[in-house]
Amino acid sequence: MADFIQVLGGGITGALLTQGLIFLKEKASERGDAKITAAFFAAELEAFAFACADRHQQSAQWEHSNGEHGQPWRTVPDLAPMEKTNWRHIGIDDTQRIIQLRSAISGRNAELEAIFEFIDGEEAVKMGSDSCAEYGHRAMTITSHLYRRFKLKLPATNGDWNVREYLEREWKAVKAARLKEEARQREFEASVVTAANETPR
Repeated sequence: MADFIQVLGGGITGALLTQGLIFLKEKASERGDAKITAAFFAAELEAFAFACADRHQQSAQWEHSNGEHGQPWRTVPDLAPMEKTNWRHIGIDDTQRIIQLRSAISGRNAELEAIFEFIDGEEAVKMGSDSCAEYGHRAMTITSHLYRRFKLKLPATNGDWNVREYLEREWKAVKAARLKEEARQREFEASVVTAANETPR
């Protein structure tokens, strides 16, 4: 009886160890799958950021050369669909970041097309260029997060154009210009109110 209990106990222990090893193997496989998925998302986001940087630069060249160089882009590039990818591997937070980015791009492009068609073509090009800097930088921010979170190896630049630094610099310039314009607008509105109050009735 004691031998039977010992054999039974050994069998249970062996089964538990086997189940534990299977669980660890599955977890390792999931981590590997998540890393591959994250690398795929990072590559797609970087490709989008490169396209944004290129459009932003071409629009700037077109503006500064009075139309002799570059091209007047008025929209932000499309972000790759990525529907066939297993979003579960990267978790809800990063999934939301990417989906919200795509939604924001779609909304901005619709706005830019409307401005171009019904209001001011040159203003649409200027806003499109600024939006490329904004959303390209946003994509690079998500990419950097994915690299850190999943311990991915950063691609070597090898002296190539550093798009990450370019977009960061350009987005800072865009934000500064927007703040300056907002301050100017507030000052103008305040002057209108002051003038109205000082007008004899």
